[in-house]
Amino acid sequence: MNYDRQVLFIGPSVVGLEKFDTSTLNDYDFVARTNLYLESNNDRCDIIYLNKFAFNKYLEKNNFQSIEDKIVLVKFDHQKDTLKDILPNTEIVSLQPERSEFSRQFHLESYSGTSLILYLCNNFKHVYVTGIDFYDSGIGKNAKYIDGYEAYNQRDTEEHVHNMKKDLLFLSRLLKKKTNITFLGKTKEIYERLINNA
Repeated sequence: MNYDRQVLFIGPSVVGLEKFDTSTLNDYDFVARTNLYLESNNDRCDIIYLNKFAFNKYLEKNNFQSIEDKIVLVKFDHQKDTLKDILPNTEIVSLQPERSEFSRQFHLESYSGTSLILYLCNNFKHVYVTGIDFYDSGIGKNAKYIDGYEAYNQRDTEEHVHNMKKDLLFLSRLLKKKTNITFLGKTKEIYERLINNA
């Protein structure tokens, strides 16, 4: 998939969404969100990225109505194959190449937002990012998400496979190479502070 269009990646962080005007959603060609957002919210979403937790939730419920008209991104090739059997008319993309690029550098798994940003900047004309705080306000049960957003809360598991400092380093290198990524509002402020204090 390659689009000569602008895309907004909007995460579920209440802190990251400060200073962002949701009435501007229609200013973008595509809006991308993550995980189980569509199960509790109905603001605009054209692209949905499912992590393992969200993917398994959809399989357990066996109800794909909310995502069948979206562009669906998944972590692994085998997940793509599974969904293609269920949703043959839906565009489904595996982000395994993006995840592999990160793991080759750091021998860890990237956070979902990092993989998504990499994919979007490689496939869209310009990527705008808001609604993420890089877990600066907390992770797991301590994270501050928008109302109704269901998240994966097992922090111990997260810490074994992820390292936000490595994700921030990866993103800082990416932003030096790519000119088509813009962090907005509070997300930009948090990113710049964390990078400057690293």
